[in-house]
Amino acid sequence: MDGVAGVRDAVGPSGGGRHLLSDGELRRELTAMGGTPPAVLDHPQLWELFAPVIRADLRINETWRPGPAAVPLPVPLSVFGGRHDQVAPPHLLGGWAQTCEPFLGIRLFEGGHFYFQDRLPEVTRHIQEEIRRALLYSHTPSACAVTS
Repeated sequence: MDGVAGVRDAVGPSGGGRHLLSDGELRRELTAMGGTPPAVLDHPQLWELFAPVIRADLRINETWRPGPAAVPLPVPLSVFGGRHDQVAPPHLLGGWAQTCEPFLGIRLFEGGHFYFQDRLPEVTRHIQEEIRRALLYSHTPSACAVTS
């Protein structure tokens, strides 16, 4: 368990992470994670386009680590996650509380890593609620404040 929020590194068979997996292994990993349509994974030209982007995203997630912070960032933060997420499991999400002040909490939804895909209206509503809560911590009114 490493990283800014305690999210463990995803390590492939070679010990280097998902971004270093073979195309076949990476496709199997992505299928297990959900979120990437089979049409992208199974179509050679689409895979050729998207594989470098997916690998770059995974590489950043698996290799970048911030330096030690002297103090938590002075910004309100809420963390959202899926109850059955195998990539960023709920028990590791609390690590984000150490990175900011104030920490507004964790909100879990049914589903895995891509929990939001099947519940966009619900997640969007909760994001709006969290933005309103975060704005309460602002000392100066924001021009982008959310109104009902």
